[in-house]
Amino acid sequence: NIMKHFYEQDDVLYLARPIHSPPSVSHSHSFFEISYVKKGYRENIINGKLFPFQRGSCCILRPQDTHYFREKKNDSNSYEHIDIYVSQEKFEWLCNTLSPSLFTNLLKRTTPLMFYISNELISTMNNRINLLIAQNHAKELLDAFHSSLIVDILTMYLEYIEINESIYPSWLQKMLLELNSIEF
Repeated sequence: NIMKHFYEQDDVLYLARPIHSPPSVSHSHSFFEISYVKKGYRENIINGKLFPFQRGSCCILRPQDTHYFREKKNDSNSYEHIDIYVSQEKFEWLCNTLSPSLFTNLLKRTTPLMFYISNELISTMNNRINLLIAQNHAKELLDAFHSSLIVDILTMYLEYIEINESIYPSWLQKMLLELNSIEF
């Protein structure tokens, strides 16, 4: 049954949904949640550690992760992030299509699964997410869009980790993050 792959709320199929005022209470999920920032800034507190969450930020939250969002004081800028929900079974299956050890390695990581999408890919990412949010396609096609997007996100994550964690020290990663968030 295709419905088992999706999170349902109020009889609406949520593959992805926009969030304008994120929860400010620590919580976790029984599924994987991918959060991607379209615009604005919040602080994402994941497993007790603060991470800047701004345009282009992407986070893969595992079922064992707890998180909440915090607004910066005096920040009245508009904010929107997208939550993409993935069942554990589907996420594991998609990971295994990329690498037999990927799912296990993601679960074992001690640091949150955070990365940043380049300015060049943000427009493409937004267009693909909008296909899911609209939900005006057959369920089978939505499932295909959803699977494809998750594989792309996992690939971007792997590329980001391979390049940034192996080459740049943490202080330089933080500076690159700040530069990447500047809109031109």
